[in-house]
Order: sequence, then structure tokens, then C-alpha cells
Amino acid sequence: MARRKHTGTCGRSTRGAQYWFFDLHPDGYAHERARLANARYRHLTSSAMSDIAFPYSINNDRRTAWAATPAHVRQMIEQLLFTSPGERVNRPEFGTGVMQLVFAPNSPELATATEFMVQSALQQYLGDVIKPISVNVTSVDSTLTIRVDYVLLRTQQRESAQFSRSI
Repeated sequence: MARRKHTGTCGRSTRGAQYWFFDLHPDGYAHERARLANARYRHLTSSAMSDIAFPYSINNDRRTAWAATPAHVRQMIEQLLFTSPGERVNRPEFGTGVMQLVFAPNSPELATATEFMVQSALQQYLGDVIKPISVNVTSVDSTLTIRVDYVLLRTQQRESAQFSRSI
């Protein structure tokens, strides 16, 4: 442990203006090494940090599995669509509640209202990631199918995703 003497004011120093500063590293270059280490792992602090795969899993390296940006956006849309409002503890308004539509009677009015509800939820919660173009909702027997066409704002790519759930 290195010991360096520092002169100057130290707030509430009882020994006047001098105090000892202890560095936990044996050399005085610990801050430089930390700066270089942070530069080496800077790529982990980019936008890729938010691209954790859904559902959460461990990859072959025994680390958190990551998803590419288009796959991650598709997974975020799936989470939004099939989460019921009130299901998340800290975000009780998050979700669309489309799973309840499986039990609702089919009608053109209900399909149109559901499409507007899904599109507004996409704009509200994922508006900084995607621009929704169209939403089509169909319910046949006990299967709910949702098709979402959207543009990724980061790359300006047009994507399409189809989700199905059966009860």
C-alpha cells in the first residue's frame, strides 16, 4: 500500500493542514490503468447493453445472451403486446391486454379498436425505437394473430413481425 503525504485543506482535519492519503494500489498509476481498462471495454457500454435477449437466457460462454438489434426490437414488441396492464409492478399501465381478446366476440369494430390500441401502445412505449406503420389483428377460434409493420428508427429499415398466441 502506497502512502503519500498531501498538504492542503482537508475539511475537518484535526492535525492542521496535513493528512496522509493512502492509495490501495502499490503504484501511483492505478487511475491510468483503470482509464485504459475502461477504454478496452467501452464497446460494452454502447447501445448493445440494452439488447438483452428475451426470454432471459445464458449463452455458451455462461454470460447473458444478447440479441441483434432487429431481433431485440421484435422481442420488445412481443413483450408489449402480450403483457396485460397491471402485470408489471413498477409500470402498471404498461401493456396492451390483447390476450383478453381471445374470449371477446369477433366484430369489425373490435378489430379496429384493437388495432388502434396496439398502435398507440407501440408509439407510447417504443416510439423512440420504431415508427409503427400498420397493425393487423385477427382472432380465429382460440388463436390470436397480430402482424406489425414498422420502421427501425436507428437504421431506417422496414421490418415486419407476426405474433400468434393460442389459449
